Amino acid sequence: MNSTGTLTTRPAVLRFLAAATAASLVLLWGAYFYLAPYPAEIAVHWSGTTPDSSAAPAAFFLGVTAAVAAGNLLLAFGLKGMANDLSRRSTRSALASFAGVWNGIMAGAAIGTAHANQGAASWQDAGSPALPMMWLGAFAIAFGALGFLIGRRGPDQAPEANTPAEPLDVPPGTRLAWTGSLSNPALRWLLAAAAAVTALSGLLVADRTVSTWISLAVAVIGCLAAALLLSLTVSVGRDGVRVSFGPFAWPSVRTPLSEIEEASVQTRTGSEVGGWGWRSYPGGLAVMFRNGECLVLRRKRKPQLTISVDDAGRAAAVVNTLLRDVAPRS
Repeated sequence: MNSTGTLTTRPAVLRFLAAATAASLVLLWGAYFYLAPYPAEIAVHWSGTTPDSSAAPAAFFLGVTAAVAAGNLLLAFGLKGMANDLSRRSTRSALASFAGVWNGIMAGAAIGTAHANQGAASWQDAGSPALPMMWLGAFAIAFGALGFLIGRRGPDQAPEANTPAEPLDVPPGTRLAWTGSLSNPALRWLLAAAAAVTALSGLLVADRTVSTWISLAVAVIGCLAAALLLSLTVSVGRDGVRVSFGPFAWPSVRTPLSEIEEASVQTRTGSEVGGWGWRSYPGGLAVMFRNGECLVLRRKRKPQLTISVDDAGRAAAVVNTLLRDVAPRS
């Protein structure tokens, strides 16, 4: 896709993100003032049909506002560096749908919670949780569907074909090896922000039980652990291709040369393989930490493996050289 196509698609997604953000904030604060009065503490979580957690009304709505702002700022930051990816219609529709669902969930949760607490004598007397869930679902579906339709507008670019890598011309007997690495700071910031929002939501809950603290701790630790593992190292040598995760190179996955038919390079996006991380998609597996050039291993009797790594072309050339010079003798 040429730059003109990119320029005509990215602003549309950004405009929808800005409009969805503004709409969700207007709706949730409009509900806050329109549905008042509330008790001193409002129910913010239900166990079955019984409220089991509460927060001050203003604190709850400020927390939802912070979540809306943080989520949308991270989305906008991600869109800024995704010019090439947005030339794909599937990527635009997925991102715009996600933005719509996120803002719809936040607005729906706030409106439904306010509605359930309207006029209650205390937070224990709040109405049924069906109201928050109904509002949440309705707004998420409406915003998500609108985002999907907006993302489908504009031109589309077909996926690029694999580009086979030519083997290197190296002297006989050379012990060839290659190592490359990749990290994604944007995804790390996203997970760190998710951990912060989770911790903040726990501080806003007035009725803090042991189970609440345990759940929050597990969620925060999970986000931070995932952020720690958002880096990979790819090593190519006589023993095959090894993909290792995190600063301690663990866990790791190895594909022996005997299982590889050919290595190539392809430009892929997260939306094409189902997201980020270790993904399974029709016809293959992928380790995706960023969009762009990837090392693609066509394997014998196994799905092809796509690995996002810097200097993927060099990695593919080294693999094919080893397949030519080493694998036949092993």
